[in-house]
Amino acid sequence: MTVTRSQTYVHLIVEPVQLFNGNMLPTTREVLQVYYHHHNNEKLTKTESVTVTVREVCEIWARARVPSAEERNIIHKLKLLVDKHRTVCRNKTCGGTAKMARESNFEADMNGLFDIAHHDAVNRIKIEEDRVFLADQRTERNSDTQGQTQQKRAKISVNEAVSPQLAAALDRTSVSNRDAAYILHAAAMTYGQNAPGMSLSVSSIRRTRSKHRTQAAADVKSAFNRDGPLVIHFDGKLLPSIAGGPGKEDLVAIIVTGLTTEKLLAIPKVVQETGEQIAKAAAETITGWELTNSIAGIRGQDKNGILFITASEHETSSERSIKYTGKEELGDKKLDYFIGSRSHFFFQVLNLDKSLLNLSVEQWPQLEAYQHAKVVAHSLKVVNDSAERGIALATNFNKSLTKKEDEKQYLYQVVESHRKQYPDAKKVTLKSINEQ
Repeated sequence: MTVTRSQTYVHLIVEPVQLFNGNMLPTTREVLQVYYHHHNNEKLTKTESVTVTVREVCEIWARARVPSAEERNIIHKLKLLVDKHRTVCRNKTCGGTAKMARESNFEADMNGLFDIAHHDAVNRIKIEEDRVFLADQRTERNSDTQGQTQQKRAKISVNEAVSPQLAAALDRTSVSNRDAAYILHAAAMTYGQNAPGMSLSVSSIRRTRSKHRTQAAADVKSAFNRDGPLVIHFDGKLLPSIAGGPGKEDLVAIIVTGLTTEKLLAIPKVVQETGEQIAKAAAETITGWELTNSIAGIRGQDKNGILFITASEHETSSERSIKYTGKEELGDKKLDYFIGSRSHFFFQVLNLDKSLLNLSVEQWPQLEAYQHAKVVAHSLKVVNDSAERGIALATNFNKSLTKKEDEKQYLYQVVESHRKQYPDAKKVTLKSINEQ
């Protein structure tokens, strides 16, 4: 049976259409045209037609790399639009100034963008050309501007085939550069990107990932909160050399923890896993992270001795030092051996009020200074789980992705940061990150 234009015509919308143009973000008129195609021509219910249309709109926005709102909110918006259209079209054959004014106002909005952008889209968009594109779609919707934007966007896609977020995910999952090339090419084809025009060679991916690792590690170090007191933890392990060959090398994971902090600083190589070598590596790492005056203690033990940190020998000095003491020097000393005339420097190192020492112990629980000191003391981890996690990280990535020592340190920072951001791959976790 032949269907005539008069049978498919929709008042104020004109003719339903099956597909969106795709060159621009859909207008309100285009969204309604596609909706009525599904509802009138495909005979879907109102809810089904709205859902299918919204998903098609979201697909176009995703290809345009413009963050959109949640699907349920967009569905609600389209349902309201459909209801408004039906209200305006009631008694369409009747005249009247008020009715004509309502139809005129409705039609005036038809050629504007059906805006489903995320409320923080402008800040979430990382590429300036994408912001310009969204602003153009919200205003003049100039086709020439769109064409220029598309050319720039294609060029950016070549240079940013691997974004910092994608590079971190690839590093965290230990995907090699060669495997990444296969995955990214397939993803580009699946999501409608110009795969042949994107720089997806193994060498390009390797260079881009290396650049992002370096920058990410620098950003992590810059953003780290250095406020003390902090405790430094370490643990060592003999692992195969990252350079290859039959040899092995000693690695030491160096981590700091604090009241609300747990941070991997480095996993350097040492000549031998001895107290002296570990103390030297720890001192260099602390200095490199500018933590000299934030460290209050050390937790860690090597095969032959222990490390500890002390305040300086003079009350007026703020400098601290890392010392190595062999077990033979400690022997079977009793607890009172470790308590002396300078033990009160514990309060100085932890920036605590020691005036409570002048009061009886029974009064302490009522003191604010005591309650704060209690929280700080309990936050100082005496177990070495943090350092053991660092060694596990080094073990997992010992032979992965890069053989360069400096870049291996950057890799550790990227993976640790990504694990904190994405503790798991559950839907609720991914959703909460998208909403941030």
